[in-house]
Amino acid sequence: MDRKYMPDTAENREYLKELREELLDFGRSFPSPSGASYYLGSDGKPLKDRDLETWITCRMAHVYSLGCLLGDPGSGELVDFALKGLRTVLHDDAHEGFYPAVDKDLLPKAGKQCYAHAFVILAAASALAAGRPGAEELLKDNTEVFLKYFWEEEKRSDTGYLEYRIHTM
Repeated sequence: MDRKYMPDTAENREYLKELREELLDFGRSFPSPSGASYYLGSDGKPLKDRDLETWITCRMAHVYSLGCLLGDPGSGELVDFALKGLRTVLHDDAHEGFYPAVDKDLLPKAGKQCYAHAFVILAAASALAAGRPGAEELLKDNTEVFLKYFWEEEKRSDTGYLEYRIHTM
């Protein structure tokens, strides 16, 4: 068996390092000028004709927060860029919460999604762990919105897991 696939070997650590670097390099073109994240094609190039979605922006904030924690140069700036998109173009300042997406002209898509708001919690928590500015406030604010609109205490199942709302706010 190839030693690169054997856990806790020097070859495995080097192999995982190479994979991590390839994955982080692949996504570096995600930022749109607005701060939200482009979808990326299989070649890592932005698909500029697609909507800029909240969950994609959050995913990139999460991935590059992990990059920060692993010491990847440039990851911090990419996290900050994604957080900017969450605080600006993807945020509904008038009614709180986050749009699910904005189109290429930055016009918001209607409705609010539990899914997108859960991703904002992930992104903000990851960015907070990575020490990024504004992450703590984003986590606090969005957790309040999430609990207000999506948490239903009476919907706990017998196993203790929350059965959250799928409908939109």
